[in-house]
Amino acid sequence: MTKIVNELSKAVEKALMAHEAFDEDLKINVSEKGGVITLTGTVPSTDHVETAEKIAKQQDGVFSVVNDLRVSDDSDIDETEQSIFLNQMNDQ
Repeated sequence: MTKIVNELSKAVEKALMAHEAFDEDLKINVSEKGGVITLTGTVPSTDHVETAEKIAKQQDGVFSVVNDLRVSDDSDIDETEQSIFLNQMNDQ
């Protein structure tokens, strides 16, 4: 994860990193202006896009989230990794 701009951005990034579906290798940028969090970058699946937005919205001080995350078209994402993520999401 990259580009921490302020305390609210740091809180959102920390929450994302605490979730088991996200790790240092994901290219998610978190920025904030006036309580509006903007998420940009690429993630492996639409589930990651939705989960990142949900996590960001749950943080104190966030009024809204602009989710500009894109799903990677990288074929290196293997189906096992995708299955593990979906199982984790279903367990919540």
